[in-house]
Amino acid sequence: MKPFDPAMPAWFLFPHQESQFDRMQVTVSFSGRSPDLDTFRQMMEDVGDWNGSTPDQGRRPGGKRYRLGIVKGWLLEIAGSREAGTVTWQPNGRVSFNLTLVINLTRFLARHHGKSLDQIALMTQNEALHPVAQRASLVSLDGKDNVLARQEMGGTSFERRSERWEAALRIYLAHVRALFENEIAELSPDVFQNASPIRFEAVQQAEVYWELSSDDAISAVATLRSALMTTASEVRATFPLSCGMVRDACYVTLEVTKGIFVTIYAKAHDRLRFEVKYTRPIRQIADRAGATNGNAANDLLALRSDAADRMLRLWIAIAPLLGDESGPGDLFDFIRLFAHANPREEHRMLISLLGNNRSVTDSGISPATIKSLIRVGVLGPRASVRHGGVKRYPLARRWSLLFDQRLGRSDCPSTQRAD
Repeated sequence: MKPFDPAMPAWFLFPHQESQFDRMQVTVSFSGRSPDLDTFRQMMEDVGDWNGSTPDQGRRPGGKRYRLGIVKGWLLEIAGSREAGTVTWQPNGRVSFNLTLVINLTRFLARHHGKSLDQIALMTQNEALHPVAQRASLVSLDGKDNVLARQEMGGTSFERRSERWEAALRIYLAHVRALFENEIAELSPDVFQNASPIRFEAVQQAEVYWELSSDDAISAVATLRSALMTTASEVRATFPLSCGMVRDACYVTLEVTKGIFVTIYAKAHDRLRFEVKYTRPIRQIADRAGATNGNAANDLLALRSDAADRMLRLWIAIAPLLGDESGPGDLFDFIRLFAHANPREEHRMLISLLGNNRSVTDSGISPATIKSLIRVGVLGPRASVRHGGVKRYPLARRWSLLFDQRLGRSDCPSTQRAD
């Protein structure tokens, strides 16, 4: 995973080859024939993993329509709007399935951690999409299991990771298609004997994201949020802003254009997620990005280029707000290391010496404390010897720059070597 560095350009941090897919909404349709309503009703009763109700009328007089849902535990859902999951019987015997499925590729892979794509591809639909005993290897700050361990993200090169994500997407969609073809249709073979092919017709919503490592992702997001809320009026005017919390995850969301948003949040304490969310159908966007054949998988794969372009334009505006430092993260690191390395009774004196003198001598500080401060990186390892043989140990350059930043000074020696 690449480290988060605001000084790096967007093309390096957010190449389209490294983008990944999270939550998506895909419309699915297929049809069969049922000569009578009783057969249709029996079929719906047999579909045990689907739940529904029966409105009085279908789209034609005398028809019946079932609303569908999927019970918990499956790695797909049916979207909640009234038209998002229906099965309709018409008096002419036609049975039509029209569904909007919610699928999540990252969650799918997280629930199969430790398994190769070849192993996942060979699973039955029940094993692949209903892994009852398998839990995700990580749980994120927002309490969700759509997060992968670093070793599960794919190859170390852009090309290998891109190939892996394309293969994973196609495997996931193939299992979803097979669920209907094998598990649902077999419950009523008479209805689906001459069924139309199952089609993934359109991608209604999609989330494309990148993840970058950070020593303190929580502080990085807090720094950006503070800058956007207090000083970046021009950015807010261009990209309408909202902020909030989901459990322990602080987030910042900017609207880059109508129906397309970028959300930046700490997915884990050491991991930043930059997520481009498309809340409207992507057909035209995918066409402009070079999609071919017009199927859902190709549309999603083409969407990565569009997401990278949008991150580029946004990054130009917000990168200067993050500066070269990680905000309060460095301060928290210093406090943690400092407190661990020396006795409590010396804290106040040592902080004053280091903040004002940028060094300490061995005349008033115990050798054990100095050794401990060197070991954790608070002090530099090279001491200078003064008159009388007194050794002076400099504050490490990283922390000296931190004190300059916090105290509004310029006391860090310009000749001090990086530690």
